[in-house]
Amino acid sequence: MRERPQLAGTFVALRAAELAARSLRDPQDQRRFVAKVRELLADDIQRGETMTPVRLRERARRQSKDVQLPERSREAPEIAR
Repeated sequence: MRERPQLAGTFVALRAAELAARSLRDPQDQRRFVAKVRELLADDIQRGETMTPVRLRERARRQSKDVQLPERSREAPEIAR
């Protein structure tokens, strides 16, 4: 991203697609989903329509690092269904 900062939003969108794909059960569906998003992002870039950079909330990140987790949360997470 340092070489092409104008593509920062595109990189974030691709990473978000990769994370969202994890919710799909079939690995082939996961790959197809990410490939389709990558294809659409590439089309946008080719037309000169790069995504605007995403502004991260640094303050929220810093605050969340200072929060102590309850002892129970450090163990295996409970899955709510």
